[in-house]
Amino acid sequence: MTTSPSAQRRVAPWLLLCGGFLSVPIVFASASALSQPHWDWDTSFFGRYLAIPLLVLALCSCLAGVFFTSLSLGGRFALSAAVLIAFAGIVVGSVILCVVFFGAPFH
Repeated sequence: MTTSPSAQRRVAPWLLLCGGFLSVPIVFASASALSQPHWDWDTSFFGRYLAIPLLVLALCSCLAGVFFTSLSLGGRFALSAAVLIAFAGIVVGSVILCVVFFGAPFH
């Protein structure tokens, strides 16, 4: 089964958006799991050099996905504001989950 190019244009932006959202908890869990102690990301190469650039790339992926949709320009800006709020919520949720699973830095 082949998909038409117009169907791919409708799906691709949402895949970029979801991929950016899903990569945030993966980056947090990987950085925490590879560091010793888990809350100190500076003890691993991944946490020190790769985690923050990957989070920025995830945010850019989310925002790029929004601007490839077929919404009007105003709708794209409104959706990008909603994506920024959702991204911040996912980052906060990932931090909370990492503290719960890997331990708090303040004992």
